Amino acid sequence: MYGMPSVLSMKEVDLQCHIYAMKCEDESQVQMHLESLMWMQEQLIGMTVGLADADLIMVILGSLPKSYCPLINAITMSAAHAKVNLKPDNVIENLLDEFENLAIKDAQLKASKNALAAAGKNRKKGEKSHDNKGNTPKSNHTEAECWNCSKRDISEGTAVL
Repeated sequence: MYGMPSVLSMKEVDLQCHIYAMKCEDESQVQMHLESLMWMQEQLIGMTVGLADADLIMVILGSLPKSYCPLINAITMSAAHAKVNLKPDNVIENLLDEFENLAIKDAQLKASKNALAAAGKNRKKGEKSHDNKGNTPKSNHTEAECWNCSKRDISEGTAVL
């Protein structure tokens, strides 16, 4: 049995199996997921059985939620077009940038939904929004709040003082 590689310990085998099996299903947990993958890679490197860069990148990209597919395609296609080898640190940096951008967009979306919900709650029960001609709703104000409706009422001679 000359030239055979040394036998891996059970811990090394378990850690390698775990890193290959990891999946991030929740978009809000991508940063934590990437940190876990890198921690496991550091553990494997400490045992002198770390994944090669190409394998680690494959594990990282293959473990992300489906919403990251466009970014994964952009990363891999640009690397192929530029004929450069990807480095795990660069891939993770791009993924974390995207994670932060998605978090900002999500916060903005929640804020606008909350603002719309608050505007709807401020309307008195039974009041309906209307356009300035009393037609289908186009603006977010009621007839009682409408400065233009009171002008129309005055011009029609129906204003109440």
